[in-house]
Amino acid sequence: MLKQKILKGLSWNFLSSITTNVLSFLKIVVLTHFLSPVDFGLMAIVTAFLYFAQIFLDLGIGSALIYYRDSDRKILSSVFWLNVVTGISLFVILSTCGIFISSFYQKEILKELIFLSSTVFLISSVVQIYIPLFERDLKFSYLSSISIFSNILSFLVAVFLAINGYGVYSLVYSLIVKSMSDMILLFFFGFKMFIPSFYFSIKSIKKIIKFGMFNTGDKLLNYINLQIDIFLLGKVVSTNDLGFYSVSKQITSRPYFIINPVFSRVFFPALSTIKSKDKHKELYLKLMNVICSINFPLYMFIIVLSEPTVNLLLGEGWEKTAIIIQVLSLYFLFRSLGNPVGVLILSLGRADIGFYWNFFMLILISISVFIGSFYGTIGVALSLSVLFFLLIFLDYRFLVKRFVSITFLEYIRPIAVSCFISLVSICSLYPLRFLIKEDIVYIVTVLAVGLTFYTFLTMYFNPFIIKIVRKALWKI
Repeated sequence: MLKQKILKGLSWNFLSSITTNVLSFLKIVVLTHFLSPVDFGLMAIVTAFLYFAQIFLDLGIGSALIYYRDSDRKILSSVFWLNVVTGISLFVILSTCGIFISSFYQKEILKELIFLSSTVFLISSVVQIYIPLFERDLKFSYLSSISIFSNILSFLVAVFLAINGYGVYSLVYSLIVKSMSDMILLFFFGFKMFIPSFYFSIKSIKKIIKFGMFNTGDKLLNYINLQIDIFLLGKVVSTNDLGFYSVSKQITSRPYFIINPVFSRVFFPALSTIKSKDKHKELYLKLMNVICSINFPLYMFIIVLSEPTVNLLLGEGWEKTAIIIQVLSLYFLFRSLGNPVGVLILSLGRADIGFYWNFFMLILISISVFIGSFYGTIGVALSLSVLFFLLIFLDYRFLVKRFVSITFLEYIRPIAVSCFISLVSICSLYPLRFLIKEDIVYIVTVLAVGLTFYTFLTMYFNPFIIKIVRKALWKI
């Protein structure tokens, strides 16, 4: 029964995540023809602070509600009102900080952009509690349907406003529209599960808050680790160069934000119900295998096709992003391989370990970004790629080996197999660039031949993936 729920949850999450990220990619492609690199640079700064504040919206309590599955109505009502108070507080704090942020970056427009964007916390806070309730019960069809609808609506609003000359505000207003749509739909479906009452007791949610504090700290450090390059580059390079880097990062991060959240959301509640160490090991290795099998070919395709794709989709003036995209692809590929470790630790109730590990990573990443910044955007991307390659081995030595009895060969096998298959089937096609000059013909050829080779090699070297994909498709 659990296996069937996992497969169904993965199917719905993949559908939602792929739709969402395809729309995000299309938004970039379309809006680069109507907005300038400066507009994207400004929104990159706003988004960095917005996502930073987003971490505190549920105070890590969402994960705690999944781990502590027996929460009663009084506990849920207390969590609901805590979320509302937190949302109002975040709106006030971020709006006030907008004054100092605009002064720091010497961009007066940032004050208004941050004020408008921070209204999403007022909107989201009243329905925040329904998300972990759906996840806890593995009811991902509701969350996925809501996400797909809201993102389509947001995309249409952004394109419409950009075409009509709203500039950077088209990005801000589309964000607000998405939050409003999410709120209405979550209320509609969520009320069938839980209706808040006028009850609040901090004592009743004490253990949940304790779990949530470490989880929030973990998310906070992880977010800083992910965005520290934007924070620093926003100060040391021009807004124009930041716009190039930001667009490149948005493109290369798409597979990372498609694949990893899908598995985290499904495997965390599933693993939380399991007490057997052998079962944890089995599911962890399967999770690692699937993530490697998907991320490796995706990022190999991005590396090989970055130049013609930029020429074809982004147009004149964006050529500089091609090399940045190639280097950042390695960074996000190596970073994605650490995600299963975080899922494993959280499912064991050790949010504290995740917090301490991310604090250690913050030190390493800060040093890496600082050194790389001396060589501009390319230097930062390359420095981060090298660091996260080394972290693959540190993850095993200090985390995986500690919690599950996995040998190094078992740990490294899915990484090595996926890397080998992807290199042989995709990167070997790169020389075709010297024979095929037409961008669209080259892209279609590499995709068609590369996918064919990858499928056949996977059937021979890693048949488990073919079986999982076939079963998951039947569950949609």
